[in-house]
Amino acid sequence: CFGLPFFLFSYRKRPGIFIGLALALGIIFLSGSVVWDIRVSGNSDIDTATVKRELAAAGFGLGSSVKTDVDRVANSLLARSDKISWLSINMSGTVAYVQIREEAHFAQKDNSPCNLVALRNGTIERIESSCGTVCVEVGQSVKKGEILVSGVRGGKLGNYSLVQASGEVFAVVSRVFEVEVPFKYEAQVPLSSENGQKYIKFFSKNIFFSKNSRKNTSKCVTIYMEENLSPPFLPPLPFGMVTELVTKYETVTKTRTPKEASDMAFAQLYRQMQDELSDSDLMSKTIRCEMGEDSVRLYCTAVCSQNIAIPQKINQ
Repeated sequence: CFGLPFFLFSYRKRPGIFIGLALALGIIFLSGSVVWDIRVSGNSDIDTATVKRELAAAGFGLGSSVKTDVDRVANSLLARSDKISWLSINMSGTVAYVQIREEAHFAQKDNSPCNLVALRNGTIERIESSCGTVCVEVGQSVKKGEILVSGVRGGKLGNYSLVQASGEVFAVVSRVFEVEVPFKYEAQVPLSSENGQKYIKFFSKNIFFSKNSRKNTSKCVTIYMEENLSPPFLPPLPFGMVTELVTKYETVTKTRTPKEASDMAFAQLYRQMQDELSDSDLMSKTIRCEMGEDSVRLYCTAVCSQNIAIPQKINQ
């Protein structure tokens, strides 16, 4: 017997050939109509993976049509994100070039009129206003929410105009930090690791070879290892093999020594102070330690100089 049916029948026990042929035909069909790669630029604090996840949530990712309304996607992402102030998506063939500008700390997204108000209680140390009407003086005590620089500017004839107040107002503030570390705590102890199922990731779709027979349990941690095809001199292709590594664990109760708990408490306290006082000048600090029956507590009062001016829009 001869002919195409006989030829195909002779390879019936080699499904990989037909799977490869189907994938090749699918790639040829989709190659020019969908997004193959997304390249992000302009980000420093926000990692590229986060930007791609937010784009996917807005309906744009690998496998999306190249005819997608990218302006709609950009506007949708900007409306939801408080970390991105500007975003542009430009298509070049099947590659999407995404340019972003991150939101500056305490920056306004527009030029709408605003006041500068106090972020927290403090005593004014110095004022560096560039626009607006200053409402406080050096040495004055202010409370959280009080107007420091007004965006309402009066005229000689009794009329007024609204501006976007800007500048910095430094004050001496008192910050209180509290940390508690218990002696007893729960820890996850690994029991065993095993390979889970493998499947092909084709663009944003997962192609499973078989159903997952493993029972889901809260005492398992699954790590997904993805290997994309990377031909020489070409960017990684948007498909590859995903392998699951499943680790089972049990929860046990452990006990810290007083010294271990104390060292951990001080480490947490200094890390918290470093995060929250990174833009402040520390003037003094007082730390009090309490060793209880069940835990160690640290109380810290820090006095520092800090810019407490933040913008607040003026309702017109």
